[in-house]
Amino acid sequence: MLEEIIEESLEFIWTMREQNDDSVETFIKGIHSRCNFSQIAGNLSTEDVLKNLETEGFIEIHNKKIKFLKKGEEIGKKIIRRHRLTERLLKDILQMSIDEIEEPACRLEHTITEGLEDSICTLLGHPSICPHGFEIPPGSCCKDVSKVLEPIIISLSDMEPGGEGNIMYLVTKSHPRLQRLSTLGLSPGSKIKVVQTFPTFVVQVDETQIALEKSIAKDIFVRKTNGRNQHRHRHRRGLF
Repeated sequence: MLEEIIEESLEFIWTMREQNDDSVETFIKGIHSRCNFSQIAGNLSTEDVLKNLETEGFIEIHNKKIKFLKKGEEIGKKIIRRHRLTERLLKDILQMSIDEIEEPACRLEHTITEGLEDSICTLLGHPSICPHGFEIPPGSCCKDVSKVLEPIIISLSDMEPGGEGNIMYLVTKSHPRLQRLSTLGLSPGSKIKVVQTFPTFVVQVDETQIALEKSIAKDIFVRKTNGRNQHRHRHRRGLF
């Protein structure tokens, strides 16, 4: 089979597993909705795809359930990571809308090399979730403390006093917390400045200063700017 068919199939099985679904039926019904799968598969049936994946040692099928074998899981993880990193790149750096990023991400994921993958990840500040809220599997670069490239998207908690940027995304899964942050003006697209980091972490949004717990600041990811703009300080909100 074509490498792209293998990668698309294993990527889909990975997303199925995230939904706690490992059924052959789901694969057969859903695989043709994947980007240009029907085009690249040609006359190859979904049953033939599964049979080939099993024959080549990527998966095993038992009682109509699909299970990854080691090399299949490794490829599935690699492709899903590259897809979701590409989505973050298109959304955060190129500022494309979330509705525009899926198709180009599908195309680009198959052309990204391991070195480029790590460079993109480092550039983005090693994000843990994609724009749709799904996990980005960590790579070796995420564990490397000596990063070759300085990330331009970092956790707010890593910024120094005087640092400025635009909020790109929040990683908290707590809806009340998300609503509270949004009420305070801490939402994607907002401009933010770090006023101080000790003894209390204080940021400024527009002319309002907000005191944050450090654990909250870690959940806010910011695209850094030059940090030269000056703002007047008017009033401060309480610790959140």
